[in-house]
Amino acid sequence: MMHKHPEAAAHAPNCLHLVLRPQLSVLMECLAGCDSGDCVVLMDAAVTLAAVAPPNSKFSVELCCLEADARAHGLDRVVASTSWTLITDRELVERVVRHLHCLSWK
Repeated sequence: MMHKHPEAAAHAPNCLHLVLRPQLSVLMECLAGCDSGDCVVLMDAAVTLAAVAPPNSKFSVELCCLEADARAHGLDRVVASTSWTLITDRELVERVVRHLHCLSWK
């Protein structure tokens, strides 16, 4: 039986937040619950929030937007000019693997 070293887990990013609902109140609630090292990903219709969401200056949270969904909504160029980073499906999977927990915001 393998035991994980407790210090290794303490240094890993904590939570991946997947925002699916295109309501600013949902995103703001998500951001309020984030800790440093977390990652927020806008998906589906929630990618429309990238153009209106306030910048995150409170602490270090990675802000991402799924590229395929942004492109499907005609927003890939708009998102590219914001503080949100466009990520591919593969990069999303990498973030799922890298984070200890995953929450969906609907």
